[in-house]
Amino acid sequence: MNSRPIFLTINKMYFPEIGGVESVAKVIAEIAARRGYDSYVITFSRSKHTSKENINGVHVIRCASIFCKDPIRISLKFIRCYEEFSKKSSIEIFHFPSGFPELICKKSKTNTKKYVFYHADVVSRNIKGYLFNYMVASPFLSTAGKIIATSPQMLRTSPLLNQFQNKSTIIPLFVDDKLFTPYGEFFDFTDYGLRVSSNMKLVLYVGRFGRYKGLEYLVKAFNLLPKQYLLILVGDGPLKPFIQKLIKHYDLNNRVFMLPHLKYFDLAKLYRTVDVFVLPSIDRGEAFGLVALEAMASGVPVITTILGTGTTFHNLHNKTGLHVPPMNSEALAEAIMKIIDENWKVSHHDVILKRAKEFSLNKFEKRILNTIFKI
Repeated sequence: MNSRPIFLTINKMYFPEIGGVESVAKVIAEIAARRGYDSYVITFSRSKHTSKENINGVHVIRCASIFCKDPIRISLKFIRCYEEFSKKSSIEIFHFPSGFPELICKKSKTNTKKYVFYHADVVSRNIKGYLFNYMVASPFLSTAGKIIATSPQMLRTSPLLNQFQNKSTIIPLFVDDKLFTPYGEFFDFTDYGLRVSSNMKLVLYVGRFGRYKGLEYLVKAFNLLPKQYLLILVGDGPLKPFIQKLIKHYDLNNRVFMLPHLKYFDLAKLYRTVDVFVLPSIDRGEAFGLVALEAMASGVPVITTILGTGTTFHNLHNKTGLHVPPMNSEALAEAIMKIIDENWKVSHHDVILKRAKEFSLNKFEKRILNTIFKI
């Protein structure tokens, strides 16, 4: 009979589905496996079928979903699966917000250590968001033994976290500084049918084309910039058709290019090729901005918006990049021109890399060991 303690991870998605939260969940689950735990992940399938697999020593159960329209996934199988494993788990970690798990997993348990990794506020402009925070999220968080926030700004300004300051701690997110580095091959745009001359100034965005990402303001900023400035947008999402129409409206088809999701190795090449990275998010849905940290580790200055979250934590104003107000195309254009005209990629190179190393994967793992595993 297997007597190893069970470490249980709960998240809406899990690798190989990609995203910052999924990367964090994967690293922590694998740390548990290496520490001698039976590490299980209960997550949601995109289909009506349940599947099981082992990924790097972690047992992954993808529960059949009866409803799947991101960001919402609902699964009756999840309820039964969680009830089964929670009876014997020693440690549980929930990656918040996942939606359905917060609704189901609100009971306190005396024999299980319960951690909540708080990735972002639930931001909504209608009554649904308010009801979720008040009737679901707050009661759920009250049952946690420890809540982990990703930045001092997030802990200080989150209305929801403010209720639980006494049991909250901070563990910043990480960047793989062995993959994302200034040194190595550059990106070949011709592989994607693009011709980019050496005198062009390259601006990059990587991420979801979603509501709070502020891409419309970045596109409008390019209507204010010289013609040798090019914008590369990497990713996909529901607002892609709208952004395409905006590009056409401003006659920017020869200056704004879209690329699909890239493999991490190719993304590393692209980061080190560009002159500046921009994260133009417009609300607290952007809780940290891991992609900006990846750009910094690649030696690239970054521009982030002031949201009261981690977007102004890793990026130090006037040192590693610039902070600008959200929803302000003029401020974005001015910041882009300043960084490129003053050649920050060269002049601020050492400062940018030094700051990025403070968020190394090694340091993250040590913080997790000290907080969750008490090592």
